[in-house]
Amino acid sequence: MSPESYGPFKALCEQAVQKAFGSRALIARPGLIVGAHDYTNRSAYWVQRLADGDEILAPGKPDRRIQLIDAHDLALWLVRMAEGEHGGLFNVTGPALCREGSSLSQNLLTCRLARGSASALGMVLR
Repeated sequence: MSPESYGPFKALCEQAVQKAFGSRALIARPGLIVGAHDYTNRSAYWVQRLADGDEILAPGKPDRRIQLIDAHDLALWLVRMAEGEHGGLFNVTGPALCREGSSLSQNLLTCRLARGSASALGMVLR
């Protein structure tokens, strides 16, 4: 598994589920899942760094759009969909968040403001 193979393997998995379950298949394509019990620490890491007053060097272009979804909200939606026996392919975080939402740098600046932090923020372009 590599970053280059992740997408193609995921597509093959979706195809296998659709083949096995047909129209009953429920496939959710969430954005970055954040919230309680996030073992990746993708969201809380940045907030903690800001709270500590550390300099923040975030990866990527400052205007790169991000799409977050809370784990609890996603779980509730998945349960409702399963209980209603809904099938289909769903992009769980939609384009409205991307258009109206924030970039990674905007998200970090908002967290910094909310924490009352004086952390310096920079972006490492790659």
